[in-house]
Order: sequence, then structure tokens, then C-alpha cells
Amino acid sequence: MKLFQLFLLTPEQGAACSLHVATAPELEGVTGEYFEESRTRPAATAALDEAAQERLWELTEALAA
Repeated sequence: MKLFQLFLLTPEQGAACSLHVATAPELEGVTGEYFEESRTRPAATAALDEAAQERLWELTEALAA
């Protein structure tokens, strides 16, 4: 269990980035960015794959119907 605790965040630590992005005045109007540890990060290559996005959208529509 102690080994796992080295990699786990407390709820406060886990929420810190989301709270920063939601409340930081300097980020007002910023959209479509990815954040990690309260800093912008480039999107993963897979996240930019438009064909995969379309397949996911179609699958989601089919499952929701």
C-alpha cells in the first residue's frame, strides 16, 4: 500500500489544477487547451486524430440511441 501512495494524489492535490484553470484571471477566455500541473501542455497525438474523433462520435451516437 505504501508503494501506491507514492503515486497517488490527495483529493486536494488532484483538484488543484482544475481549480486553478477554472479560477485564474489570466486564463479567462482560454479554451481548447490541455493543462497539467496548472500549465498548458500539448495535446497527445491521439487526441488530434480526426478520424478517431469521428469514429468515437459515431459510436457514442449509436450507443446513446
